[in-house]
Amino acid sequence: MTSKLAKKYPLVSVTTVTLNAANFIKKTIKSVINQSYPSIEYIIVDGGSSDGTLDIVKEYSKFIATWQSEPDNSLFYAINKALFVSGDWIGVPACMNSQNLFALRLHSLVNYLANPRLLNLRLRGGSTTAMLYLSLNKTWLHSLQIATIFDIGAHTGQFSIAINALFPNARIYSFEPLPDCFNKLQKRMENKRNFDGFNFAIGDQSHEVELKCSSFTASSSFLKMTDVHKAAFPHTRKNVPLKVKVESLDSIVAKEKISIIEPCLIKIDVQGYEEYVLRGGENTIKQATVIIIETSFEELYQGQPLFNDIYSWLRQWGFTYKGSLSQLLNPQNGEVLQADSVFVKHS
Repeated sequence: MTSKLAKKYPLVSVTTVTLNAANFIKKTIKSVINQSYPSIEYIIVDGGSSDGTLDIVKEYSKFIATWQSEPDNSLFYAINKALFVSGDWIGVPACMNSQNLFALRLHSLVNYLANPRLLNLRLRGGSTTAMLYLSLNKTWLHSLQIATIFDIGAHTGQFSIAINALFPNARIYSFEPLPDCFNKLQKRMENKRNFDGFNFAIGDQSHEVELKCSSFTASSSFLKMTDVHKAAFPHTRKNVPLKVKVESLDSIVAKEKISIIEPCLIKIDVQGYEEYVLRGGENTIKQATVIIIETSFEELYQGQPLFNDIYSWLRQWGFTYKGSLSQLLNPQNGEVLQADSVFVKHS
């Protein structure tokens, strides 16, 4: 490994401890060497196998930094030997026995270890928050020095936590209608003085509407779920009705006397209800510099607008499509179903 590569990708040592594991060792080795992380030191410590394990190890020797085979007293003794064999960047090798598959993504592990802030975000808001932070932590967005943020469809605060880490001085207004999710949102943001949470949905007018609360709360919507959605994500299909309060964004900005300090970023994640949010928030949304909006390429909720509809609408309001932060794929066939699309106001 070159010094340039080592600087970019810290060396991670992975150790397999094994004894007479011919039935398992090949799968274990493949689960390590097929990792996409480019800087792995792979070590195998064998306790003196006699069943063909070593033949398989030799078959993959070009992928193994070092291996040894000799009788030892126990699994823990072998692990202790591994600690001295490797020069792990982390300090403690990732040891596993040969019946385990190494499913951990080393890119993620190294990101967390090298970036304490990312690990803190993961602990506060889960893996989604950490991934959001990575996708948003870009020079172009930092350069805008965002001052006001609207998080519409805040769920349990994943986006609010991530964007607060990027713009700690920006004022955040978050909207979430589900009571349990809202309570988690409030708890996670309770120490942030520049945060205001509202326990209602954003739409095109002030009224009460029946929300279909999915068993997977992030899929809850005012619209009926289509068969495409149910087939792709069967764990989301069960739902119970709940009447929730809805307000328009423009009316809340006026009623709460919200001062929109520019530049402003608006994030919209409302499971097919985008048209109603746009209709009821035209004056406010037109003041935004950046819009991050979930857009669908297949109808996942009955009657929802698709990407082309959102694109045309925002283009008329002076925004340019800049790409997407992430995509949601159909696990059945890999088809792109949704994307978190980014629109930026014409300069």
